[in-house]
Amino acid sequence: MRPAGRVALMRFSIVVAAFLWLLAVGLFVVPQRTLAGFLDVVQFFNWINAVAHGQVPSRDFQTPIGALAHYLPYLGFRLAGGFAGALEAASVIALAVVLPCAVLVLRGRADRWTSMAFLVAASALIVVPWNPGDGAMVVSQFLFYNRWCWSALAVLWLFMVPAQGGQRPQAHRVEGGVIGVLLLLLFFVKMSYFAVGFVFVGVFGVLLGRFRPAAMIGLGVLLVGVACAQAFAGCVDDYLLQVVETIRASGLFWRDPDDVNVLAPLNLRASAPFFVLVAIACGFALTGKAFLNPAMARPGLDAAASWLFVLFAVAASAAILGQNGAQACVFALVAVFVLISRGLAGWRRGAVGALLATFALPTFISQCVATYAFLAQANPHYQAMGLPRMDNVFHADTPALTELRTGVDLLARNNAQRQLLAFDHETWFPVFFNVEPRKGRLWCLHVGRTISREMAPTANALFANVRHVIVPKSAVRAQPRAFLLHRYGDHLDAHYELADENEHWRLFSRKVARAGRA
Repeated sequence: MRPAGRVALMRFSIVVAAFLWLLAVGLFVVPQRTLAGFLDVVQFFNWINAVAHGQVPSRDFQTPIGALAHYLPYLGFRLAGGFAGALEAASVIALAVVLPCAVLVLRGRADRWTSMAFLVAASALIVVPWNPGDGAMVVSQFLFYNRWCWSALAVLWLFMVPAQGGQRPQAHRVEGGVIGVLLLLLFFVKMSYFAVGFVFVGVFGVLLGRFRPAAMIGLGVLLVGVACAQAFAGCVDDYLLQVVETIRASGLFWRDPDDVNVLAPLNLRASAPFFVLVAIACGFALTGKAFLNPAMARPGLDAAASWLFVLFAVAASAAILGQNGAQACVFALVAVFVLISRGLAGWRRGAVGALLATFALPTFISQCVATYAFLAQANPHYQAMGLPRMDNVFHADTPALTELRTGVDLLARNNAQRQLLAFDHETWFPVFFNVEPRKGRLWCLHVGRTISREMAPTANALFANVRHVIVPKSAVRAQPRAFLLHRYGDHLDAHYELADENEHWRLFSRKVARAGRA
């Protein structure tokens, strides 16, 4: 590509990126509403509440999720003026990081229409509150940070496509900075995605000479960024410790208390046909006509390294799927390679169109439907949550939501909002009362995922400074309740007494020490 063509492409991509960012602001931030398809969205609000009270992720409350997955939603909370729209605003902030990186990487690697299609796909994956693999009307910010990471990985993986016409020396410095920014984003959002990105940069930076200078610069930026975060915030070591403990508890795949993985085999079996097509699409996209006719290979394209990348991308995607349940964002990555193949190998339009129809079109249609449902609240299953501080937050009226409402009522009636522990996956209640969560609380008492039976804290550690304990009655939360009662039931009976109850909860208060008789 000639220098003039690169400049024109750069200008075009900047205009498209700016338009997409402004469009995302108008569609998802201005309405200031949140549709929560899963009640776990409240968990993310609880993170915001903890940060708003000055708590530092991984240091003051345990979490294997990176600091940016907490601080960007908190910044979105401040911008939106409340919880409604906070996660949407956070996604737009993440988009403001990923889009410029994508523009810089696409320069010289694709024509303008291919670049525009990629920017649209990467943007939709970040900001549309819908997870590929779910039904189109399941609108939710659930696991929003996974979508951020998939989009960032898609941009990072574009470095496998060689720049047309070679690269100027200064381009390595710019692209090295892009690699460093993307790796830092992945590191401080979720470690599993960072591991994939780090291995990609390290391995293919060694194998591909054209990629090596930028990869080395990117790894240097990563090292400096992590060191600065540790020096100024002092939470990186705690974060890494939490990640190690989570891996020890969950293993390669998350498991239930009986050590039986339910999600991973089901999810991977359902995804198997797609992985086969991913491998084919990636291989053709990266080698194009060179795969069919080696004499037509482009200079600098290492076919062996390309096929090694195909195997790496599929294996890494399978591992991430095993750790993240129904997350199927890997499907959206196929569009990256299919779109790039047009400019790289000069494919016939029919072949490109067939693959786009197979992979990209259903995802794009579902994203459009989810966006419409978000803007028009066209899903009759969503309704106002009816909880304090949750104005303009909508959720399906499920038994779990009903229980949460009755739990809030029970705590308010007994003035038991502070120094609270719930025998549940997470003590969510402080967010509704705008009180500071107990420092040192566990991020999630999810046996087989964040803790194992052997790693469970002692009773003295768990109940330190706990004045009230709320225990669910129903089977909706049977698994964590059963584990906690089995592990800590004797301590609860010895030091707490029943204070109140309703149809869904029992509230216990610490026994008051009585002075002995004179």
